[in-house]
Amino acid sequence: MDKTDIKTFSNRYTRVAITLHWVIAVLIFYNMFAYFYLSPSFPARRFFVSIHISAGITVLLLTVVRVIWRLMHSPPPMPADTPKREKNTAHIVHFLLYAGMVLMPLTGWATLSAHAPVGSPGEAAAIARDTAAAIAKGEKPPPTRPTLYIWWSVELPMISVVEEIGRTAGGIEAQKHLQHELGRWHIIGAYFMIGLLFLHLAGALKHEWFDGQDELERMGIRSRWKRGTAGDIPHSEANIAGETGQ
Repeated sequence: MDKTDIKTFSNRYTRVAITLHWVIAVLIFYNMFAYFYLSPSFPARRFFVSIHISAGITVLLLTVVRVIWRLMHSPPPMPADTPKREKNTAHIVHFLLYAGMVLMPLTGWATLSAHAPVGSPGEAAAIARDTAAAIAKGEKPPPTRPTLYIWWSVELPMISVVEEIGRTAGGIEAQKHLQHELGRWHIIGAYFMIGLLFLHLAGALKHEWFDGQDELERMGIRSRWKRGTAGDIPHSEANIAGETGQ
């Protein structure tokens, strides 16, 4: 194994970190797709929305795991020749991405929780109000609140502090207002996440293509543009990876 192989391997994240990165990335991109392309008339929309909810909660849980792993395993250092301003920008973008991966699922979860508890006086008042409003508009009464499941197996618990606001009829309006605000911030957050993801991807490609750094390889991607195909990975490097379990 030559010095280049040692440098390449030492600059990679661990296998756990790489796996968490790409699983979370796939779930986030699906949720972006679900928000922008699933119109109310989209066929089987409820099915895809259930995946959206499940993916969001999964991102939240995996982000917690990823933060714990990050605290236990120092990330590989950036190349020494990286300008300080670019290092600082990368740290800020990473921090904001972590914050978004926590806050986005939480605001979505809180929005879903902004309903009166099942069987409460508040729920009865809300149903009566919504039914009367629908009849006045000549529409069908709204459907009853569905039970939500994570990946069709585990029931999603509601955030009690949000749900309990509507337990009584007097809290229904306040809860409805809160639901509206939470939903609005969830949408605003989605646009911020898109901007952060663009900066994250643009920075990685800039370091890889223009600065000649092994940026993509840090996350397990062999660059075809600069260093050849994935099949060119040195055998000695693959052996080390298997032996260390990274």
